[in-house]
Amino acid sequence: MARRTGWVQPKVSRLETGAQLPTEDDIRTWAAHTYASAEQIEALLDMLSAAHVEYTPTADLLKRGALARRQAHIGAMEAAAGRIGEYQPAFIPGLVQIPAYSRALLDLPGSARSRGASDAELDQIIAGRVRRQELLREPGRRWQFVIGEPALWSAPGGADVQEAQLDHLVAIHELPGVELGVVPLRAPMPVMPLSGFRVLDEEFVFVESLAGEQRLEGSEITPILRAFETVRHAAATGADVVAMIEQVRAKLHSKDN
Repeated sequence: MARRTGWVQPKVSRLETGAQLPTEDDIRTWAAHTYASAEQIEALLDMLSAAHVEYTPTADLLKRGALARRQAHIGAMEAAAGRIGEYQPAFIPGLVQIPAYSRALLDLPGSARSRGASDAELDQIIAGRVRRQELLREPGRRWQFVIGEPALWSAPGGADVQEAQLDHLVAIHELPGVELGVVPLRAPMPVMPLSGFRVLDEEFVFVESLAGEQRLEGSEITPILRAFETVRHAAATGADVVAMIEQVRAKLHSKDN
C-alpha cells in the first residue's frame, strides 16, 4: 500500500490502527487503490466528518477522577502546541486565573460544585490548572488571550479576589510570549455572539458549554479560527489594556470609599 500510494509505511500503519486521522485526499487515494465503490467512499467521508467532532457530556467530565485527568490531558496538548489561543467574552480564561478566582467560579451554579464535585476534586482541578500555567513562562510558545471587557468586571469571589485577579493580568501581560487583548464594550460587535473557546495551533478547537465540551478539528474549525482573528484585531492590547484595568481598579476603590 505504501508503494502504491507513495506514502511512507509508518503513515499506512497509523491510518490502519487509528493512530492518525486521514484527510479527505488520503481517503480518496486509499479508495482508489482498494477498488472502493462510490458509496463506500461517501460513507468513509461521512465518518471522517463525524470523527472531526468529539463531544464529551458534562456528566462524563465530572465522573470520579475525570476532571484531574482532563487537566493533565489538556496540559499535555498545550505543551505540544506552538500557539495557544483563547477567547472568553465574560470571564477570565483559566490559564490566567488566580486560584481564588478559579475556586469562586467552580462554586457557581452550573459549574463543577453544583454538579456534585467534592472539595478534593475542586482542589485537583485548581492544582492541575496551576501546573498548566507554568508553561506561560517557558519560551517557544505564543499565548493569545482575548477577553471581553465584562470579564474585567466579573467578581465571582468578591472585590478582593477581583482586584488580585486584575493585578495578575497586568503581570501576565508583561510576559514575553503572552498577548493579552480586551474587546471594549464600546467597540462594534466584531463577530456574532459566541461562547468561549480555545485554539491549539491550527489543529484543534475546544468549545465548552453547560452541557459538555466539543473538540473540533479539520474543516470544522475554520470559521472559529477566523472569528478568533477577528476578535483579536478588535481588541485593545499593550498599554491600552493596562489603562482599562486601571480604570476598573479605580472604580472598585471609589465604591469602597
